[in-house]
Amino acid sequence: MHEKRNKKPKLLLITPALGIRSEVWLYRQATVIDHFDVHVLCYNHQNQVDYPASNCAVTEMQPSMSKLSRGYRKCRRVIRKWLSLSATTESREFGASKWEQLTANNFDACLVHYGTMATKFTKRLIDSEIPYVIHFNGFDLSQKVLDPDYVRNLKPGLIAASRLIVVANYMRDWLINQGIDSSKIVYLPYGVPTEQFEAEPKTEQECRFLMVGRLTHKKSPQATIRAFGKCHQQHPQTRLRIVGDGLLKKECQQLVTQLNLTSVVTFLGAQPSSTVQRELATADVFVQHSVTPESGDREGWPVAIAEAAASSLPIVSTRHASIPEQVIHGETGFLVEETDWEGMAEYMSQLARNRENRTAMGAMAKKHISKWDSHNQIQSLQQVLLSTIHDEK
Repeated sequence: MHEKRNKKPKLLLITPALGIRSEVWLYRQATVIDHFDVHVLCYNHQNQVDYPASNCAVTEMQPSMSKLSRGYRKCRRVIRKWLSLSATTESREFGASKWEQLTANNFDACLVHYGTMATKFTKRLIDSEIPYVIHFNGFDLSQKVLDPDYVRNLKPGLIAASRLIVVANYMRDWLINQGIDSSKIVYLPYGVPTEQFEAEPKTEQECRFLMVGRLTHKKSPQATIRAFGKCHQQHPQTRLRIVGDGLLKKECQQLVTQLNLTSVVTFLGAQPSSTVQRELATADVFVQHSVTPESGDREGWPVAIAEAAASSLPIVSTRHASIPEQVIHGETGFLVEETDWEGMAEYMSQLARNRENRTAMGAMAKKHISKWDSHNQIQSLQQVLLSTIHDEK
């Protein structure tokens, strides 16, 4: 039996992991939601010093996963896929008894992050009669939908879900093409806490470009480096700082060496949000060359770009996913077509030689991104979740 309604309703938030540095938006949701008592179910809670479980409870399905066990799980997934056994509608890692123990909390609603997690937990949520919302974020409605098994396993969850949250219009289009009623789909970007980001006085001697993001094919960091290299030839006072890590790091470092940029390009690796915030505050221009690689993986609503705008930075990026909504070409920054690194270099050069233009565009960027302040976005998210409870009455 549910507890008396003078207490907050209980929300179960299911996500692959909590505390991933590149998913600070998810951490904000888990810890800022205040209309609910939030309980997070995840495989593991990472970087707990920088991202503590404040204002929420956390249950880990795999609290201590060594490199050996991660390797074992990867091999097991490959074998299952080869045997056509990878498709499943419930989590093999979290047993039925543990699920029953968890749901004894009588959750009023559930927020499932990523379609991949929805395929694992849909059956359990339906059997437990917990109304739920699926929150899509990028690869789960781009790269993954190229897999027929994934689409087949996802569809029951789409049908049974109370609401489906998307952060890019291409996601809405795909869902509608699958026969989903558009009234069930909610466009709701994560937002950014604009009041937490402030710009610091800039140096007169140099123009500092900043890239923040995982060094993966979707981010095309090599294109950004090539663009910077061409810009630097015309403007020797420019510098590039790269925050992030990933499978392309070595390739990027080799490219920097090949272009003779080692003295002006700095790799900072993955950093907590506090460090990212300081880097944004002292940068002059934010750069990100997002593309759709052969895998089909696409961005959703890139938070790094939103944080850069909140820090009063002009942005040079690509016409990709939701970026054209975040960046107004010619007003808050510049956009080029995917893979056009030479065009990117031209806009970077334009900003490098015009400090007044950088300042003016940065001010417009702050004003524009404020319409997606995270406080308002999380309030809207909570209203969506509350509506799922009301729908059940």
